[in-house]
Amino acid sequence: MKDKYCLIYQEDNFFESIYKELYHPIYVFTLKYVMSPNLAHDLTQDVFLKVWERKNRLKDMEKVNSYIYRIAKNHTLDYLRKVKTSKAAQAEILEFYSSHENYKPIEAKIIEEEYFEFMELVLKGMSSRRKQIFVMCRVEGMSYKEVAENLGVSRDTVKYHMVESMRILRGRFVKRFNFKDSIQSIF
Repeated sequence: MKDKYCLIYQEDNFFESIYKELYHPIYVFTLKYVMSPNLAHDLTQDVFLKVWERKNRLKDMEKVNSYIYRIAKNHTLDYLRKVKTSKAAQAEILEFYSSHENYKPIEAKIIEEEYFEFMELVLKGMSSRRKQIFVMCRVEGMSYKEVAENLGVSRDTVKYHMVESMRILRGRFVKRFNFKDSIQSIF
């Protein structure tokens, strides 16, 4: 069954009608993914630009509405993949600089030391098993499977202790340093 947009394709104001009716729903749809009103607005504009560029394809479609939502979803996910790749590149650069002591600014060294001192304090409050598992995974770089084999426990036990360790550490870091975004980069 054709949706109502197919029926108005022949009209001169076809695109304008679609734009007026679907702009806000598409904006809300993209906003759910990106959580930024300005970015959602930009992505929504991009979606309608793509629709405009492909408007000749719309006349043969039965579900124009679904097609536009698919464009919105694909465009938003493409954007998020690019951001993730960009963040990975930034993390690589940061890792390079952090591995060379000479490149670290003094403020960063002081803050990093404070974070690690606080982390050690939080770890001291955990059970010896949980602390041991955390150190083996995060400090020594062992996989959950390797830790499980070394300690004679299941991989799920290791995973449970790591999830709990990270939950406790995140909670304490948020309270102490009043931030959430870059906690993952510390561990």
